[in-house]
Amino acid sequence: MTSPSGLPVPVGASAALHLLQALARVPAERLSGTLTVTGYPGGVFHLREGSVMAVESPGAPSVATILLATGRITEGQWAAGSGALAPESLARASVGPATLHAMQAMVTLDGAFAVAAGRIDEVELIEGEPAAGWDPAHGVEPGVLLGEAERRLRALALSRVPICPFGDRPLLAGPVAACANRARREVLEKVNGRRSCRDIAFLLGRGLYVTTMEVAGLLAEGMVSLPEPPGEDPPRDGAAPDVHAAALPRRSRGASGINRPEVVRATFRPPFQARMRIPEKGPIEPDEAPE
Repeated sequence: MTSPSGLPVPVGASAALHLLQALARVPAERLSGTLTVTGYPGGVFHLREGSVMAVESPGAPSVATILLATGRITEGQWAAGSGALAPESLARASVGPATLHAMQAMVTLDGAFAVAAGRIDEVELIEGEPAAGWDPAHGVEPGVLLGEAERRLRALALSRVPICPFGDRPLLAGPVAACANRARREVLEKVNGRRSCRDIAFLLGRGLYVTTMEVAGLLAEGMVSLPEPPGEDPPRDGAAPDVHAAALPRRSRGASGINRPEVVRATFRPPFQARMRIPEKGPIEPDEAPE
């Protein structure tokens, strides 16, 4: 199923359809302003003259978060800039215009992935003047942004053990020292059963997508595992019991073979509906602040 603009639309996801329709208007009408997506984790698309200049989401690290987490700028330098990336702070961190542009583009793509990988409830487009400091030449076309988000969701859904970047909290299943890959070993050092891929990305100062795929690889190698899903929730007050569900036999985890690669590939859903365990509600809060 596609929208009038030709963009892919997940069947039955009206809010996601509204997001696609709103983004399709951006280049056609050369819109400026903000496109706010309410959901889990949600986010804000900053628009300027038909391009997406940035996507800010609580589900993905910002440029400032990455610089702080990696030690390229200090808390004092951040405070001296009044909570902004002041030119003098960037100069101390050896971040030139080209590097900053590359980081902003990476964060924009990562923010769009975070929004698409979560739950989309409402979409609000407010036209107006964009925030200062963004060069229109450095924007990302909405079609390119959506295409990359789709590619990333598809890659994650087709991994051997799909994982939710926000809801799943992996556990160590092997010794950290046994991992020869430095990048994955650094991820393993942050795995403790309480942190999601999103939390680990914030702690390490890495992109959400890159971190999530690293964890998916560690899952496939047996270095980490996912906890057993919780038992059935008790029926809500006043809710009628599910007679059909009560009559179904219980099955052990893995008995259906749903996690086998060929089954995951056969049951892949369109963008914004990849098979992930998405929390139903609640704000995203990191279990621990970035170090």
